Amino acid sequence: MKRKWRSLSMALILAVIVFEPVAVNPPPVEAAWNGVIMAGRVLRSVNPDTSGCRATAYGRVDGNLVLFLANHCKQFGEQYGNDMPYGPAYTDGGVQIGWWGNGTTIACNCPNSWEDNDLTYITLDVNSVWYPTSGRNRIYRGDVTGNGLTSDDYGNMTTQPTASDGCSSYPIGGTWLDDNVYQMWQQTMTTTYTNRVGTPTQKTSVNDGCLIWSNLSVHGSCCDSASPWVGSWDTTTLHGLATDPPGGLLRYNSFFEGLFDLDAYFDTHSNHTGAKLCITSSC
Repeated sequence: MKRKWRSLSMALILAVIVFEPVAVNPPPVEAAWNGVIMAGRVLRSVNPDTSGCRATAYGRVDGNLVLFLANHCKQFGEQYGNDMPYGPAYTDGGVQIGWWGNGTTIACNCPNSWEDNDLTYITLDVNSVWYPTSGRNRIYRGDVTGNGLTSDDYGNMTTQPTASDGCSSYPIGGTWLDDNVYQMWQQTMTTTYTNRVGTPTQKTSVNDGCLIWSNLSVHGSCCDSASPWVGSWDTTTLHGLATDPPGGLLRYNSFFEGLFDLDAYFDTHSNHTGAKLCITSSC
């Protein structure tokens, strides 16, 4: 009987040894998101080495989460060796949020077709506090209700821009001239101005795209560059991103034109997953 229990005891010990799980390294922990939706807010202000600019919208390029903005936002910095393709992308205070995407190099000075439409992007670092875990289809437009931060303070993008938002459709049956455009602009990361309402007035052809002029004046307090524009005829998608002229009235590029070119490129390169605007919260 003792031999029987001894055998059973040894079997249990062997079972523990055999089936004990092997220790594994835990997966890397992503930095906790700070909760700020950057789209519609300031990315950085003007200083001697960078150009002031707004963040335009979130999207996916080649499968990666990105922040879209105007290509000219990085041109001034390039003169100082900053903002180079695949180089680090910073907010004010030198906080890196990711890396500049595929684009122009100083040696070549040969912009890609999406840059001809003043579009570029920052591939966001998953380990940055600026990497959003939700609300990726939102664009901040300011405190609309006066009750602090609510869902009404955002424009919700739920559809991709189409050719109806492109240059060949201007004016769409004359309706662009009868409708409004909304400019989503904030002076700093913490301001809560509501969006400005204007009208498109004319189109100027540029490269394979166009500039659309508005009746809204340039902000004297700095930097309309890359601010998002949404049309009243379709508030479910991004219509344009601002190109800040040296003075006078604001103009903007059709977002569709740049995105169309960027999407076509990444449909045939790298992961072959194209480029899209975020139209869901999780995107």
